[in-house]
Amino acid sequence: MQCIGFTLAGEYFGVDLQMVLEIIRPAPVVALPNAPDFIHGVVNLRRGILPVINIRKKLNLVQAGARTPGSRFLIFDIRGTAGCLAVDSVTGIQAATDPADMNPSTSSPGDGSAPYLKGILTVDDKQMKILELTRIFDAEEQGQLETLGPSAQGLTHG
Repeated sequence: MQCIGFTLAGEYFGVDLQMVLEIIRPAPVVALPNAPDFIHGVVNLRRGILPVINIRKKLNLVQAGARTPGSRFLIFDIRGTAGCLAVDSVTGIQAATDPADMNPSTSSPGDGSAPYLKGILTVDDKQMKILELTRIFDAEEQGQLETLGPSAQGLTHG
């Protein structure tokens, strides 16, 4: 498995490379009135409007300050629906060539990422929490995403 590594609030995370369509510089986010609290707003990306997920809220992390030059949006595909995650920085692609490279989740009970973890990968003596994006949204939230986001078929991996 290959993962895209990124940072949020000083912690290292990763998601399956197969789920990421592209990585872009942040675009202006437009707030949506009465949007679910996990939706930060929407961005206009070449082929449509994408919901921007407040992943920090889902993971119980400190909310972001100003964007930095390293900030990026990860454009993802979850069950055919596209959206984007705002991250502090992208650290690169990491490969877990052996399933034994990834340890089962050992998060503490107060860790907001625990329900969404696929496992933990050690990279350069740092613990990278590998998130399972398909677990991040419950059925109702997935429906809300489908309403806001375009089909991922309109976007290409790149």
